[in-house]
Amino acid sequence: MTPIARAPSPAISARPIPREPTPAYVQQSTPAPTRTPGYSSESRFEDARARPVALDLQSLPGAAWVNRSIDSYNRVQEMRGTGVQPRSAFPFFGPTRQAELHTVPPERQADVNAGVRGMLTEQISRLRPEDQARLRPLVEAVGTPQFYERVAELDTGHAAEWRQMAGVQRGFAEGEATESPTTRAYSESMRLTLHATAVLQFAGATGRVLPRDEYAQFIRNHATAFHENGGSLTNLPIGVSGAIEVLRNTPLGMARHLPSLAGATFSPVSDRDTRTAAEMVRQARTQVIDGR
Repeated sequence: MTPIARAPSPAISARPIPREPTPAYVQQSTPAPTRTPGYSSESRFEDARARPVALDLQSLPGAAWVNRSIDSYNRVQEMRGTGVQPRSAFPFFGPTRQAELHTVPPERQADVNAGVRGMLTEQISRLRPEDQARLRPLVEAVGTPQFYERVAELDTGHAAEWRQMAGVQRGFAEGEATESPTTRAYSESMRLTLHATAVLQFAGATGRVLPRDEYAQFIRNHATAFHENGGSLTNLPIGVSGAIEVLRNTPLGMARHLPSLAGATFSPVSDRDTRTAAEMVRQARTQVIDGR
């Protein structure tokens, strides 16, 4: 048998084999996992606060209607918060109020009407364009016999009542020829105040979410108009004789509204629309009487 030759072993050196120094052990701390209240550290759910859920309110049913109502309400509040304002917030317990009881020359009454229309136009200019267009026929008819016909066209549900109101106001206008100058000035102021009141009332209706009977509210507004112009039980600068003159021209059919008027007469808070309207008429009449 032939022996297998073995390779010679390399010579072993007496010098030691150099080794890399062993690095010192550095202890490193592992941060503790962040725990979310209500979750364990092993929870696979994310913290709800880390990714808020976006709720699209505009997609809810009726959102567009609510937005329009809020927008209209804000515009009306802006309208009512500026412009002509009455002197007293509580006229029944404030200073005596009355119309400008000096007589306006007949040829200048058109100037009074134009002054009130200008102030009303400024008031409704703060509303949306479509609401301004809806109210513009009312403003243009202020001071004319056609006014309540325009209101009837706007509030068709109570058209018959508004047309009846036109007849009532026509009777008052015809009766002014036999009245004293003071009572005539009061009657003219009342008629124009109620026209301006209706415009502001329907302007305010654009901001109400819940509808109301506008004609019934207009009747109640008469109590404030009486007081603002000086012809109510609680404020009577025109005197008893003047009140009798006015009552003489009041149709008997209006007696059915007496309970509503009586309740409003002694109410401590009256409506802002009528107070603002009366102040407009006072200013317009004063400017004309002073020759401005």
